[in-house]
Amino acid sequence: MRQINNEARRLVGTSMDFDNKTNLIVKGTPGTGDAMYALNIAYNRSFVYQQKIILTFKWFHSRGFNFHMEDPETIIEKIHYLQHFYDKEFTNVKIEHEFNCDDMLLWAKRHIGFERKMRYGNIHTIRHNDWWFADWCRKEVIPKKIVLWNQTGNANLPRGYKRPFDREDWNMAKELMDMQGWDVTEIDYRTPIREAFWHINTCECTVSYEGMWHYVAKNFQKPMIVLTKDIITKHHTPNAMIYQVPKRLEHKIEYFYRFDKKIQRAKDYNLVEINKRKALYHEG
Repeated sequence: MRQINNEARRLVGTSMDFDNKTNLIVKGTPGTGDAMYALNIAYNRSFVYQQKIILTFKWFHSRGFNFHMEDPETIIEKIHYLQHFYDKEFTNVKIEHEFNCDDMLLWAKRHIGFERKMRYGNIHTIRHNDWWFADWCRKEVIPKKIVLWNQTGNANLPRGYKRPFDREDWNMAKELMDMQGWDVTEIDYRTPIREAFWHINTCECTVSYEGMWHYVAKNFQKPMIVLTKDIITKHHTPNAMIYQVPKRLEHKIEYFYRFDKKIQRAKDYNLVEINKRKALYHEG
């Protein structure tokens, strides 16, 4: 039976500095990563401070709004699905939704109670946005399975750092992985949440740009290879292995040669992520 490692919990808590510990408000967006960022903060904070947290999503549209006509679910439905699998032991989080919001201050600020203030001294490197899915929902890994997602099918053109490869480059990378015996499953924004959840749950590693399903992989503590040049990756998924794509086209695809070595390095990086969770508990 698990018990809280209260010394580790105290050390993590003293490394965080929040003006408002219990009430969190976030502007709702279409992004799964944005929603999970908020959920992670709420569960992390409830555990660390052993307090009830009220997380309020304020949406500037109605409950049934779909960002894109081909979306299989609304973002509300995605949140309801994913929240079910969060590790809730020793936590108390209440999630609320408000629709048709017209708060222009929140529109600009995006978060209330989400300040990213961190002090030094957290020896376990647990950050305020770290949390995990429960053990009961984790499936056995399918050997050699890679889950890949990229930005080329996005409804809107993302920022430059979220476009490391074009469609042709991504296809070449997928072919190279396939030639080396890796079974690549590609998902995107139109993939139903249950399907994306299962594929990431059962994969050996993910390969992606910065965004989309990255928090699902993070919460499963999966080895991740992220193609990006932006420092925001170190904020959201600090233990991902980053490939900083060079400008010279002829050197881009070389990264995917001898891919087994890249996977092993990603696994080594990910051990830090796995040990974060272990540090918070005494296993009985």
